[in-house]
Amino acid sequence: MIKALLSLAFALIPAMAQAAAPLLGLFAFSNMNVALDKINGRRGSDRNGLGGASVVDDFGLPDQPMLDEMAAKALAVLKSAPQGFVLMVEGASIDKQAHAMDTERWMMDTLEFDRAVRVAQAFAAERGDTLVIVTSDNGMPFPRDKVNLYDGGLRMPLAVRWGKQIKGGRTSQALVSHVDIPATILNAVGLPPLPGAAGVSFLPVLAGKSDVARQHVLGGMERHTMCRPDGATYPMRSVRTREYLYIRNFAPERWPMGSPHFTSRADLPPFEKIEHSTYAVFADMDASPTKAWVVHHFDDPQFQWIYDLAFGQRPAEELYDLATDPDQVKNVAGDPAYATTK
Repeated sequence: MIKALLSLAFALIPAMAQAAAPLLGLFAFSNMNVALDKINGRRGSDRNGLGGASVVDDFGLPDQPMLDEMAAKALAVLKSAPQGFVLMVEGASIDKQAHAMDTERWMMDTLEFDRAVRVAQAFAAERGDTLVIVTSDNGMPFPRDKVNLYDGGLRMPLAVRWGKQIKGGRTSQALVSHVDIPATILNAVGLPPLPGAAGVSFLPVLAGKSDVARQHVLGGMERHTMCRPDGATYPMRSVRTREYLYIRNFAPERWPMGSPHFTSRADLPPFEKIEHSTYAVFADMDASPTKAWVVHHFDDPQFQWIYDLAFGQRPAEELYDLATDPDQVKNVAGDPAYATTK
């Protein structure tokens, strides 16, 4: 029945576009097949890989649409909305395949998302009042990146296009936060900010009228998975300015990346298990070859410092001088010279 309903929904979209009917959404399960498998399915590649690329068909739905096709279908309906519209296109499988360490499928899903961005760009080229925002949700799943408050975890890509309103080919070092995106959109359409909202509009930066949107960015993290006894979190908060990063760890006695699940090399899980199973050790960091390598060098005098930075317990306060330490590895919170700054 689900297959029939989905097929009917996609069949009705052209008619909906002609009738200017509202588009409620294009729904699928929590994950669709990844781009490579959708393409191979259309090409008729066999499912055992003996005669061509195999197809991993997780959901059994025929001819699943690509992201660019869904974006184009949605725009065909939404462009008739007299008061404008908001459309979000998410390349969720990029993250999924990066975790699975399947390079071929990860690259294909990145290309699929890029094709969807091209659809949005083409629409914006025809409709000069269209605001296009491309961003991400977290850092890479590597040590001191994702699930951390260092720049590797909080610094996201952000590209914006808005016809003649924004001059292209420019970059900015202005500090902005994702909470600023709603305020910027409201500002762009001439509406006031939401009452009590924390975000500020960075439209003046986009328009080239200012190089400052805010003086600091706040960050916060509790946990990524259930990886500590009794569901305990690792509460931390941060303040990032142009010059400094300050982090407050409220439970420094806990492990920042989750319980290690080993006490010595004797009970250390095999490399392959850590490489493929997130919950083998330090489950707040996704499984990867990098994670496995660092963990397996926890007692190596040459590389132990890397392990300590990635997985070791941290002090209650961290402070990094970004001018002298852009990689944020030298904590100066205890240095008297930085007492006033802290």
